[in-house]
Amino acid sequence: MLHFVRKTWLYSAVAVATLGGFLANPAHAVDVDKLIPADAESVVSIQFKQILEAPILKKFGIDGLARLAVEANEDAQKLIKQTGINPFTDIDSLTISSSGNPEKGIKAVVILRGKFNPDKISKTVEEKAKEVGTEVKKINEGGKTIWTAAAQGQEVFLAFVDNNAIVASTIKDNVISALKGGRGSSEKFAPSMEAGLAKLSGKDILWSVSIITEEARKQMASNDQFKEIGENLDSVTMTLGLTDVAKMSMTAFTKDEKTAGKIKDLITQQGIPFAKLMSSGDPKNAKNVGKVLDALKVDSKEKSVSVQLQVTEDDIRKMINPGE
Repeated sequence: MLHFVRKTWLYSAVAVATLGGFLANPAHAVDVDKLIPADAESVVSIQFKQILEAPILKKFGIDGLARLAVEANEDAQKLIKQTGINPFTDIDSLTISSSGNPEKGIKAVVILRGKFNPDKISKTVEEKAKEVGTEVKKINEGGKTIWTAAAQGQEVFLAFVDNNAIVASTIKDNVISALKGGRGSSEKFAPSMEAGLAKLSGKDILWSVSIITEEARKQMASNDQFKEIGENLDSVTMTLGLTDVAKMSMTAFTKDEKTAGKIKDLITQQGIPFAKLMSSGDPKNAKNVGKVLDALKVDSKEKSVSVQLQVTEDDIRKMINPGE
């Protein structure tokens, strides 16, 4: 997980030049978990219960297959018994935020919400740590326990806020802040983050907002094609919604209309053709992938550019069975 958040700041820059995400429809601002700090430069949230209840996944029996896979796995069953966590009923959401960069240090915060048994989980964590030879230390903070251990060369801090929330971070003060109630009403996100959040409803199974930092701009500046885009890009939002269809979307907010137009041209003139070329190696599937790519809706309006894709049950079935 830490490997993922270490690279989030860079993904926000690269996302615009690829087809890795798509646009969210304007709505009321998403209500970000109050345990996420105000200095967040990227926020990603996944709603697990909504995924399990998604009609399109049920049609393909994916939810049932996942349950059978867990039930048939002895290690998974043992872990469920030890921790008291049933992944299909006890986990509600996962929210990850990050700021900073690998050179100066990533500030990552992970919030897991659901229904937890702190005693069982704590005991399991300590037992597993001994098994793998990882030293776990305990810190008393205002009568609550913070666990700390090294992970991928960086110290990680973890605590139970209550029976319904677990917080982990690479920064001790972020965990202490969460234990005290998290972000106060007077603490605001950066303007570009607030602007991106204002475009999301938070009702999708996955949503994210990434602001373009100075470090990300430097990365993009190393490529002449992306330099001007990086200088004028503010933020990127992504969503994935699952109902009877899958709706994936992205929007990139820029400082001017010219940059929005350039991003649109980059996607339509280079991104989509490149994706088709990459899929051509599999003739059976190339036709169906091509149809999906042709269905992409790319549009620039004022200072933003959007990409939308809707995948139906029939589209998925054809990709699973390209010979049909």
